[in-house]
Amino acid sequence: MGRLFSVYKSCVRRGATYIIAVWLVLFALSFWWGLQFLGITTISDKSPDGSPSRIAADVLKKEFPQRSGVNQAAVLIQMYNGKDFRTSELALDLTLSLGDLAKQFVAAREIVGFWSLIGFTELQQQFVSPDNSSTLINIAYSVENHHEKLHYLHAIASHLKTSASQDEAFVGLTGWDPLFDDTNKASEADFVNMDAIVLPLALFALAVFLRNLRLMIIPIICASFSIMSSFLVMYPFAKYVMPVASFAPSIMVSTVVAMSVDYSLFLLARFRGRCFVVRHGGEESPGSIGQSAR
Repeated sequence: MGRLFSVYKSCVRRGATYIIAVWLVLFALSFWWGLQFLGITTISDKSPDGSPSRIAADVLKKEFPQRSGVNQAAVLIQMYNGKDFRTSELALDLTLSLGDLAKQFVAAREIVGFWSLIGFTELQQQFVSPDNSSTLINIAYSVENHHEKLHYLHAIASHLKTSASQDEAFVGLTGWDPLFDDTNKASEADFVNMDAIVLPLALFALAVFLRNLRLMIIPIICASFSIMSSFLVMYPFAKYVMPVASFAPSIMVSTVVAMSVDYSLFLLARFRGRCFVVRHGGEESPGSIGQSAR
């Protein structure tokens, strides 16, 4: 074991410049691709094998292939003070503008609402509340490509914020996928909060134990490089290989922080102890550092 460590230490010393260069390149790249990993995680809505919903989905795919791979969301328009939505042009304008928006996206399928069903009175009533103060615009889209689907839904949400006045009515996007998307955003917010609270507390505890603020730059650099590099490595997996759960970044950060603090605690405490021995006439510094690393 000692011989193996000697060979490892020799290789690290000879290639130290290259190792540092590789880590710096990874750290730089992670600011572009690594941070994008946070925006492409997802929540799996695939039903377990053998469940009633999975069986029904398989039958739907077989018997109605034209509806397979299609999901729906809805734009809710609720007029304030019980006002009749038909007295306003808001619903009509949104129906037309969403139809124009759909032409720009591959995932878009169809837009159906009260104003698109003129002449079909019974069908129109399915999109109207009993007091005529609210209406729905149904949006069908393909779910075959996850990223195209999210791109389309984000475009709809952005369009509603810029085109729909909230002064006379509440306008919102709802549905299964928008719910998942909001959950993803909430998970990202939790990740930021956890990072802002847990990491400083862990580093503070380590600083109190080491009683040396200068050494704290090492675990900070270690944790930062490890977090960003792990995001960079996971980015191509999440985008091209398989879906990655939205809580994965939080778990990754927690693991990196725990391991960084744990290893830093033992290594830096040992290093500090050896330095103390050297300052008081003990072993020479090179041997001390070698013993600490071991």
